Amino acid sequence: RVRLQVTRSIAEFCKAVGPAIASELMKPIGELLKDQQQEVRVSTIENFKNALELVSVESLQSHIIPRFQDLAMDASTNVRSSLAKLIGHVAVKVGKNGTLQG
Repeated sequence: RVRLQVTRSIAEFCKAVGPAIASELMKPIGELLKDQQQEVRVSTIENFKNALELVSVESLQSHIIPRFQDLAMDASTNVRSSLAKLIGHVAVKVGKNGTLQG
């Protein structure tokens, strides 16, 4: 339950600490995207969108985007649906070159 409560405050945490430290929070947020509880994964995805403006593209590429493939194959339709809503916002943030993998 604590992890779920933390996910609901992601945007507030990032806004409170500013962009430099918000980017440092991407590793633990990336770990929340792998949580065993579906509720935690969904809440992380849904609440992350509001913190996106404060996060560096490099942090997204290192800690968040690599989780997308597993999330897209998640057994939970709620996780996949939430991810689908987030991907467009992330793509806008990182730009065309940041979304291509080669």
